[in-house]
Amino acid sequence: MAEALPVSQIGSSNPLSTSSQSNNMEQLVVDVVSNEDNLFDPSQVSPGPTILDFSYTGLDSIGFCEALSNQPDAVFDSVESILATNNSILEIPDAISRYKNLRLLDLSSNQISDFSDSLTLCHNLVTLIARNNLLDENSFPKHLKCLVRLKELNLSGNRLTRIPYEILELPSIQILHLGANRIVSRIHHKGHFFNEKIRSVIFGRQYNYRVTLRNWRVKKFASYGLVR
Repeated sequence: MAEALPVSQIGSSNPLSTSSQSNNMEQLVVDVVSNEDNLFDPSQVSPGPTILDFSYTGLDSIGFCEALSNQPDAVFDSVESILATNNSILEIPDAISRYKNLRLLDLSSNQISDFSDSLTLCHNLVTLIARNNLLDENSFPKHLKCLVRLKELNLSGNRLTRIPYEILELPSIQILHLGANRIVSRIHHKGHFFNEKIRSVIFGRQYNYRVTLRNWRVKKFASYGLVR
């Protein structure tokens, strides 16, 4: 078992080490969602070993797996946020499941084509950002609903032609970001509204493109591709 390092020794000089900066985190999250819908408060993220920042490091899938795995034992329990944007990652490694207290995962601007089953073991995940990848409606595991605390999911800039039913089954989901996809299918759903906890589906960053779901009838979403 690796020797646990004290917080003071977990530095940020190595681009694959734990980041000590939270200002980039705040800029990132505010850019993704408007202030009124921001479910993850960056001010609550402490500097130091609660954040692992691998963004812009040129990681591929193997490198990402090694970066997640080769951490002191103390880090697996303390990390709440992992940022791995703008790399060449093709898949989410099994090592992600070791981060039991992970609340924010940002995998934007990679080449990910599916969500692995190991991701569904991150039961404390609140915000998952996967903008600008290669995800389509067949990319999601049937056990996605095991992400019982996930409130916000950003899938903008992918290849969705409809909203997968696995997403609609998420028990705590409130906000979906779906801009810059290819959603054209119609709703096929029986009975009442598909998920009463969803507050909004956002098809663009401006308020004019925001669709508020609460108290709307299903038929009003026929053009937005909410299907089972």
